[in-house]
Amino acid sequence: MPSEKVTTISLNWQFPCSSNTLLIFKYKIWANVRLLKRTIMKPIHRLSLKNKIKILHSLFPGEIPEYICYLKNRAIETIDSKEEIASGWGNNVIKQGYWTFLANSTFDRIRRYGNSFEHCGKLFAKLLFKDSVSLFTVHALMQYIETEDCSPKFALAVKLLIEM
Repeated sequence: MPSEKVTTISLNWQFPCSSNTLLIFKYKIWANVRLLKRTIMKPIHRLSLKNKIKILHSLFPGEIPEYICYLKNRAIETIDSKEEIASGWGNNVIKQGYWTFLANSTFDRIRRYGNSFEHCGKLFAKLLFKDSVSLFTVHALMQYIETEDCSPKFALAVKLLIEM
């Protein structure tokens, strides 16, 4: 019996393989196309915050360590000066105690995962830009892009992705 030749018409590739190998190959292509359709091919206004942050992380991996350092400093500043913040807090939607709690949660996550955020965009987006902690981290991100430490290209990308 001659070796089986399988031709995929859509990709125009020929290679000898069993039908199981072809099935796995087709599934991998289908999964990658599906992933692209879910994240990249969506309009920006339809992307979730988590996906926007993953894109930002993949486009600017060099800016992430600087932002994490800034975020950590902001969290420490908020925790340490909670009495001063409370005196000038006023009547905001978020109570000052809850804001301090968010800063504390952010600091704990940075302390626990540290350098992992720099290398893994999925972890960075999942732990720092999901749930209520994202209130603090997005606020800090918007403040970070106004500093001199932030590159203009990163600031523009944040404005494009986050402010939409």
